[in-house]
Amino acid sequence: MVTATVGGPAEGDDEQVARLAAGSSNFGHLLKHEPLLVTLGCSAESYVHTDPHAAMVKARLFGEIMARHLVTLLGLTVPGPRQVDRINALTRAGALVPQVRAWFEAIRTTGNKAVHEYYANVREALRSVEMCFRLGDWLHRALDPSDTTHRVFLPPAPPSAAPAPTTVADRHELEQLRAELDAYRRKLEEARLRYDGKQSRLERERAAREQAEAELARAEAERAALHDLIAELSDKITELTAQAMASRTAARPLDGASRRDEFIARAQKAARPPMSEAQVRAELDRILEKAGWVVQDESAKNLFAGRGVAVREVSTAVGRADYLLYVDQRLVGVIEAKREGADLESAMQQAARYATGLTRSQQLSAWRASLPFRYVADGNTVRFHNALDPSPRTREVFAVHQPDTIARWIEEAEADPAAPTLRARMRRLPQTFLDPKDLRPAQVRAIKGLERSLAKDDPRALIQMATGAGKTYTVVSESYRLLKHAGAKRILFLVDRNNLGSQAATEFENFDTPDDGRKFTELYVVQRLAGDTVLDSAHVVVSTVQRLWLALTGREVPSADSEDEALDRYDLVDGPVEVGYNPKLPPESFDLIVVDECHRSIYGKWRAVLEYFDAHLVGLTATPVKQTFGFFFQNLVSEYPYEQAVADGVNVDFDVFRIRTELGENGGTIPAETVVPIRERRTRRERYQELEEDLEWKASQLGRQVISKGQLKLVIETFRKHLFTDIFPPVGEGRPGGRGRTCPRR
Repeated sequence: MVTATVGGPAEGDDEQVARLAAGSSNFGHLLKHEPLLVTLGCSAESYVHTDPHAAMVKARLFGEIMARHLVTLLGLTVPGPRQVDRINALTRAGALVPQVRAWFEAIRTTGNKAVHEYYANVREALRSVEMCFRLGDWLHRALDPSDTTHRVFLPPAPPSAAPAPTTVADRHELEQLRAELDAYRRKLEEARLRYDGKQSRLERERAAREQAEAELARAEAERAALHDLIAELSDKITELTAQAMASRTAARPLDGASRRDEFIARAQKAARPPMSEAQVRAELDRILEKAGWVVQDESAKNLFAGRGVAVREVSTAVGRADYLLYVDQRLVGVIEAKREGADLESAMQQAARYATGLTRSQQLSAWRASLPFRYVADGNTVRFHNALDPSPRTREVFAVHQPDTIARWIEEAEADPAAPTLRARMRRLPQTFLDPKDLRPAQVRAIKGLERSLAKDDPRALIQMATGAGKTYTVVSESYRLLKHAGAKRILFLVDRNNLGSQAATEFENFDTPDDGRKFTELYVVQRLAGDTVLDSAHVVVSTVQRLWLALTGREVPSADSEDEALDRYDLVDGPVEVGYNPKLPPESFDLIVVDECHRSIYGKWRAVLEYFDAHLVGLTATPVKQTFGFFFQNLVSEYPYEQAVADGVNVDFDVFRIRTELGENGGTIPAETVVPIRERRTRRERYQELEEDLEWKASQLGRQVISKGQLKLVIETFRKHLFTDIFPPVGEGRPGGRGRTCPRR
C-alpha cells in the first residue's frame, strides 16, 4: 500500500475528521490518503439539496486538492498554476486515462460555472459529488490495491420537508431528480447481486434489493448525524483548503522511479469502473464470444457448436464451476468468475478444486484428469494458471486465450511430454550450445543473460548495450534460438522509428544461421507490419509501437515503406492509449516482444499496448533511465556501456565541440502584436497568429516549444566554419583546445 499526505487538520481536529470519515460511506476511505478530501467530499455532499452552488464549489476544490496531491506524489513539474495545467501534466505522465481526466474536467467546468456565474442546480451538484466519489474511489484503489471493497455511490436523499414545486419547470426538474436517484438505487441493487449457486433468480434479486435499501437508509442516518459536525468544521475546512492551495504543505513524493511506475500502472488499471458479479459474467460472456468461444448453458450444451465451447454454471463433484471449457469436444479448462474486489488468489484455489474434482462423466471427456488451463476473472483482471508449466505460476492476462491457441498448446504438449509448454522449452536454452564464432563477447553475455532470465520465467528483462555494439544482431541471434530450440511461435521486434524497421528487417534477411547455413528468411517469415493484422505465417513481426496500436485498435496501418514522420512521434496521442480485445490480434499473438530504444517515453502513454500481450518483454537500450529500470522490474540481464565498447575497440571515442548562443543560454522574448507561425505538433500544419502580449520563453524551451530559425542558421554556419579547422584540423596540425572546447556565439 502507498500512502502520502498532502496536508490535513491540526492534531486537535484529527478526532473530528476521523468521526466524519467513520460516518461517510462515500468518502471515509480517503482519510489515510488525504483528510482534506474527506472533509471537502462530505461537505459537498451535505449541500447538494440545500445549497447546490456551495456543493459544486466544494467539489471543484476537491478536484484541485486531489490533482495537487497527485502532482506532488509523482514529483511532476507543472508549467502553470491552473487546474487545467495540473490535469495536462498528469495526463502526459500517464496517470490519467481519458475516463479519469473526464471526471476531473467535469468537476472543474461545473465548479468554474458555479464560481464565475453563481450557477446552482441540484442535479448538476449531485453529479459533481458523484464525480468526486469516483475520483476518490479511483485514487484509493490505485494507492491501496489490498483493499478489495466494492464501493458504490450512495446519493444523498432530498429532505422530506422540502417545499413542493410551484412551476412546471420545477416539477419537471424534480421528476428528473427522482429518476436519477432511482437509477442510483438500481445500480446499487445490481452491485449487491450474488451468485452462489444456491438461490433462485428471484431470491437473489430480493436479497440484493433488501441489502441496497438497508445501505441507503444507513447512509442517510449517518449523514443526519454528521450534519452538525460538518457545520462545526466549515471554517476549518476553508482554512485548510487555503493552506493546501497555497502549497504550504506537500505530499511525500513516491521514492524511486520504480514505485512511481507501479503507481501509474495501478492508476491506469483502477480507472476501469468496478463491476458487480452480474456485470462480470456479462462481460466475460462477451469476451469469450469475441475470442471465438461458443457460450452455452449446461441445459443447452452442444459440444459440436464450435471448436471451443464454454459451458456456464456446471456442477462438478466438489461444487458448481462458473464455466467449463471444451476444445474439440474435450474438457480442458475452467473459469471462476468473481465480483470485482474479490480475492483472486482464493478464487484460483477454488478453480483448482474444480479442475481436479470432476464427476465420472466429466472425467471421460477430459483431456487430462486434472484440467490444466485455469482462469479467474473479476471484470477488470483475468489471471491464468497453466498446470503444464514446469513451475506453474499464476500470471495476469488481458483475456481468456482463443480455442485455437489452446488446441495448439495441447498438440505441443502431446508432441513433447518432457517439455509440454514454451516455458518448459525455454528452460533448455541455457544448456543449448551457443556458437560464439560470429558474436562479440558482449553479445554472447547478453544472450546468455537473457536466456537465464527466460528460463526462470522472469516476465521482463533489460539489456543495456552501447549504440553500435550490435543490439539488433543480438536480437536476431536470440530470435533464431527461440524459434528453433524453444519452439516459439512468433516474436515482435518494436523499433524506435519506421525507417529503422527496414534496417532491422535487412538484418534478419542477411543473418546466416550458425547450424544450418541458410539465411534466416529462408527458414522463417519476417513481416513488417502493414494493413491491420499479422500474417498467420509470420514468425517475426517488425513494427513501431504506434503502428502496432493502430492495428490493435482496428485502424488501417500504412504501408511499411511509407515514411510518415507523424506516426513515429511518441506524442501522437494526447493521453495514455487504451486498447480493447482484438480477435485478429489476440493477446497470445507473440511469445516474446523486444522493445528497441526502450528508454523512450513508452511507459506512460503506450504501456497499455505492451501489456495487452501475453508475452515476455525484453528491452534494449544504450542509455537506461529510472523509468526504464522500473518498467523492467530492475531485471538488468546484461550491461555493456559505451566506455567499455570504446575500450574493446567496438566504438570510437568522441570530442565535444560546444556552440553557445545568446538564445540558447538565456532564452528570449517575442513582443506583443508580432505575427508568428504556430505549428501543430502532430500534423505539422502551420497557421499564423498575432500575439496579444509579450511571449517570454526560457532557454530550456528552445527547440521544444520555440524554434528560432536564425539561431539554427547561426549554429550551422559556425559548425561549417570550424569543421576543418578546429573539429577536423588538417593533417599534421594539432587540435587547439582539447576535448570539450566551447565556441561562444551571439
